Amino acid sequence: ETPAAARDAFTLLRLKEPIDKVGRTFLAGRRAVLKGILRVLSKPEFSSTVDEKDATSTVQDEAEAKAEAGAADRATQLQQDMHLPESRIFERATNIVSSRYLPTLLESVRAFSALQDEEEETQTAKPMNNPIVEFVTGTLDEAFEQLLSLLRKRQPPAQVVVSSLECCRNALSPLKDLLPSAISPLLRNFLQSVALDSLAGFFQKANDTVMSELDVLRGHCAALEEQPDITSKEILETIAKTEQALLVAAFTALSGSQPLLSLLQDASDAETRLVHELHRSITNFFMAIVDTCLYYIKEDPASMREKCGLPLEASPSAASGTRRSSSSSSSSPAATAAATAAAAAAAAAAAKNASPLAASLWQWSGIFGLSLVRMGRHFEVKVIAKVWAIAADLFGASAAVSVLTPPQSVVRATRLAAQAVITRYAEIRGHVLSNYFREAMEGHEWSLLREPRHSFLVRKVVSEMSISNGQLSKVLADHRKATERRPLILTKSAMEQEMERMLAKKIQTYAPAPFNRNGVEVAILRISFKALMEIAREQRFAKFGLQQLQVDCALLSNFAQNLVDFESSSALCSLLSEALHSAMNRCVEPELMSSSMVEALCEKNGSDIQLA
Repeated sequence: ETPAAARDAFTLLRLKEPIDKVGRTFLAGRRAVLKGILRVLSKPEFSSTVDEKDATSTVQDEAEAKAEAGAADRATQLQQDMHLPESRIFERATNIVSSRYLPTLLESVRAFSALQDEEEETQTAKPMNNPIVEFVTGTLDEAFEQLLSLLRKRQPPAQVVVSSLECCRNALSPLKDLLPSAISPLLRNFLQSVALDSLAGFFQKANDTVMSELDVLRGHCAALEEQPDITSKEILETIAKTEQALLVAAFTALSGSQPLLSLLQDASDAETRLVHELHRSITNFFMAIVDTCLYYIKEDPASMREKCGLPLEASPSAASGTRRSSSSSSSSPAATAAATAAAAAAAAAAAKNASPLAASLWQWSGIFGLSLVRMGRHFEVKVIAKVWAIAADLFGASAAVSVLTPPQSVVRATRLAAQAVITRYAEIRGHVLSNYFREAMEGHEWSLLREPRHSFLVRKVVSEMSISNGQLSKVLADHRKATERRPLILTKSAMEQEMERMLAKKIQTYAPAPFNRNGVEVAILRISFKALMEIAREQRFAKFGLQQLQVDCALLSNFAQNLVDFESSSALCSLLSEALHSAMNRCVEPELMSSSMVEALCEKNGSDIQLA
């Protein structure tokens, strides 16, 4: 069609039509033709024909795969990737651009140059360069944006992208020779956008895997929590499978992104930007795990990022849209508006998909919370450094590879998130016991009780702590060691008990829990015993009611010193001493039982303080 349009334009020139009018009419017609070629790529039939062909040949492909198993083993990764539906669609689109669109554009440029030469010979007019530059940059930008849109939608493997775009680069070479100053920056910006968008797509899949795998782990943990005879091996194997899936997702994104470097070999600035974007993407991958932990315990990740010096990141889709609008500085207003609209739509779609925010709706599971803690500690100590080391190996050819070092802010955020989860675990378990203490204390008339014979409070505490101890031992693999039983509250002098009560008032109830069984159990008992102390101040006691609480506090003291280490049990017993002291201040006839009687009752009810 271009030669015919050129002949018509030459005829109009010979009829003394102005070159401006003839040129604008010619270029407008050529642009309409080029848009018609691109319109094929945006039609639903373009993708559906490949999908339908792929669906109808599935059975045949499976049969051929079995018959050619030996050949498949020798096939390269590129050959395997080329058979994917998304690869075939993108390759077909680049073939249309390279075999139809770019040759038509080249013919149009050459024909317009001939028009200028004709006018120069007949009227000695100055050749017009601006119209053709604007025409070429505008039409190329439309083609590049169409390919970018298809790339973002289909996300073919990086090797397929590099291979498919090679034919476009070759087809663009003659045009680049004609207009090097216009084509070179446009092509460079396009390839940079391709690399950055592909990288963002690969890591978006990895981030989606984080959410899906953690959701699966949560379901498994909830099921395991219902099984009383679950073993530590089963829980740890389930956690290990999830960790493995997350590592595979990260390594897949890294290895899939590595071929993108070949797109930017001639642009060191773009290559540097790709490596910096890779660094940011790896950071966001681990921060997606951190954010999931924080949303799960109903905390805002923004404060954690601020504490660790990490920026608040936009969604990957929105970020890639921003990159496209900034890198395509030569885009036409229409193309820029289309890119902005596409970026907004992609961001809205990402918001509807699974994100760390979805974890805020997950039901609490103690085993799952401890699983997040175990994974967080493992990631902090080993995995984060390992992933960045692999990234540095894969992108070692880049001059900016020194950027790929694990930031301490990410390591710190991972540790703090794990500590926040284990602290929330202790708080939840402590609140369970606190609520029990309130129900038990308010459910009895302490001013009317008879002489104590057994415990009111201990059995439920032991039952709940047995659950916590089992979960902590199985998930953290931190089993309880036998401790020497030492009488604490019964053998203290008045001065010592007063010192303990002063210490109890200074204890920080909701201090962060450490990463071990003893520390978490201390945190649980500290919260519950502090609640008991406050609840005791609200009750009215008679003589036997006070003595009943004295027996319960003695049994709880013995239980605490058998459960945790000596130093921690001393602090817990000081809370119980303060609870008993508060009850004495609320008693009409404050008379405690003798130590020998309390010890006798403790021995009689000793079976009540044994962990299940």
